Amino acid sequence: MKKSLLKLTVVSAAALTLSTVAAPAVDAYYQDNNGTEYQTLVNVSNADFYRLLDEITTKIVALEGQIGVESRPGVAATGKIAEVEAAEAALATARKNAEDAAAAYADAVANNDAAIAEKKAADLAVTEAQKAVDALTESYGEYTRKVAAAEQLNDEEVDNAEYAYANAVAEAEGSAQAAINAYDAAVTAQAEAAALVNAEDFATLPEDTQAELRAQLADAETALTEAANVRDAAVVTRDNAISTAATTHDNAVSAANAKLTTTLADLEQEYVNNNAYGEYATIEEAEQALLDAQSRAAAAATAVEETQAALADAQAANTTAQTALRQAQIALASAQAALENLFSEKAYLDVNLHELVVGQQATNDYPSLENLTDEQQKLVEEISGKSSEELEAEAEEAAKKAEEAKKHAEELRGENEDDDANPVDPTEPTEPGESESESESESDDETESDDEDDNNNGGSNNGNGSNNGGSNSGSGQAELPETGESSSYAIFGAAALAVLAGVGLVAPSFKKEN
Repeated sequence: MKKSLLKLTVVSAAALTLSTVAAPAVDAYYQDNNGTEYQTLVNVSNADFYRLLDEITTKIVALEGQIGVESRPGVAATGKIAEVEAAEAALATARKNAEDAAAAYADAVANNDAAIAEKKAADLAVTEAQKAVDALTESYGEYTRKVAAAEQLNDEEVDNAEYAYANAVAEAEGSAQAAINAYDAAVTAQAEAAALVNAEDFATLPEDTQAELRAQLADAETALTEAANVRDAAVVTRDNAISTAATTHDNAVSAANAKLTTTLADLEQEYVNNNAYGEYATIEEAEQALLDAQSRAAAAATAVEETQAALADAQAANTTAQTALRQAQIALASAQAALENLFSEKAYLDVNLHELVVGQQATNDYPSLENLTDEQQKLVEEISGKSSEELEAEAEEAAKKAEEAKKHAEELRGENEDDDANPVDPTEPTEPGESESESESESDDETESDDEDDNNNGGSNNGNGSNNGGSNSGSGQAELPETGESSSYAIFGAAALAVLAGVGLVAPSFKKEN
């Protein structure tokens, strides 16, 4: 809300004498529930006085209910203050969770870095161990080369024996297969001839036909006997050939293995037992060192995989916790902004109530307050005991705090949107305590302002008056331009200016801007 006054053009001596009348500030502005605008609430009619008094006090009471009270032993917080306290508790929990998640993430990063470093060291150890083995083998590897040649020769001889045995078996089975096939054909022919002789209508056939069929059966049986004999002989021959081939195979394998055993024994005797070059033990140690290094490298690779999985989990948990922390900061800042806005609305209404009451008290027609409720009379009594300067200062301070709290909440929401659009590198976890300190300091400021207000009351929507100039005017007071115009009236009280305005000596003009 901005207010401007036309400069005073005529000042009389009578006006100066009236300037000492104790009265509220002259720049109060109020719009009632009917939309009527009051540039001043001084010297209104009794009917308007009662109506405006009831309207303003009702709004103040509603705001006090919406603001609520702080929690204390045995009494829970209420209203917007309860929301702020709940948001503070939620922020404390979110901060603790974020700190724990950040610490766990840092540990996971350290563990993964350590695992990666260990793997690099293990891989390097494998490389160095292999170099050592290769160097020793190159310098003293005659024994190893001869052993490898003997083993390769043994493999070839065993393979040759296996090949010869397979060929012999295939040849033997092939030679017997013709006799087996002939026997199977003879069995089929005998069965077919027997079926004709044993048929039910055989007796009805002509005798010469019967004789011919019997002869065919006899020939088939004779052929079957001969085929069976041939098959049996072929099977025996086959089995003997396979047995011989197996014996030859076994003897060849045994001979090859015996040859290898003898060769290895001779080499061991020559190179190991006799220690022909004196370094065989060194090669064994180097080979064992290589095996140990390879085992270490395998374990390190497994550890890297495990720590990377743990790091991914910790990173996700940290991201979730940091997001929850930012949301908790935003929720607290929003609740604090709403609370400060309620305090600003109430402070603005206090200024208007003071002007209405004290301004009416300065007249000779001050109405009776007997019909007011106890709560309204208490408000009137409290407001009458304060000066206009004190209330204006409180209103300006409340509006300033409301504007700052609103700006802070908007900044947090904007930062959060920026974070969503530009995610932070997860390898650089946010510090969980950076921005909470601002919320804590603001919370402390709110607590101090609450103590100064003595009642810790207010609300975000007053039901009757939040849409009638309360919230907007409260925040607008922090934006009043210092034009120097109001200083022209610093020596005049409200009652004096009201008189001057009545005779046309001063024309106060107010403009409300949102």
